[in-house]
Amino acid sequence: MGSNTDSPTTDLRNPGRTVHVGVILMKGMTEILDVAPIDYLHGLTSEFIGDLPDEYLQPHYKQQTQDFQFHWVNETGETAKLTGGINLQPTVSLCRKAGSAQEDPSTDMHCLGHLRDLPTTRHFSDRCT
Repeated sequence: MGSNTDSPTTDLRNPGRTVHVGVILMKGMTEILDVAPIDYLHGLTSEFIGDLPDEYLQPHYKQQTQDFQFHWVNETGETAKLTGGINLQPTVSLCRKAGSAQEDPSTDMHCLGHLRDLPTTRHFSDRCT
């Protein structure tokens, strides 16, 4: 997962395009609260806000939405476990197999939970077999 190369100096306050967000799911169980900011970002999208009645949100505010695309990432690509009994299928594995048709996104930002040591791509690739 690299940085988005569309524009090396993208202003995330007004990007003029969909913002790509990588959500890092840890091995074992991820707490829902660790990825809760994703729900906040989704609440800013035209997909979510567009259906709200004008009595709840005036049309000029609806025009200021920002679209996000979420890329759910874990080490293996296998189903991830979140607290509350949630099972989530990642869209990206850090241990991609050669010739895989899996998406390989460029991302603008990442969301991850609390970690003692922040893993790097090298950390994960060392464990890929």
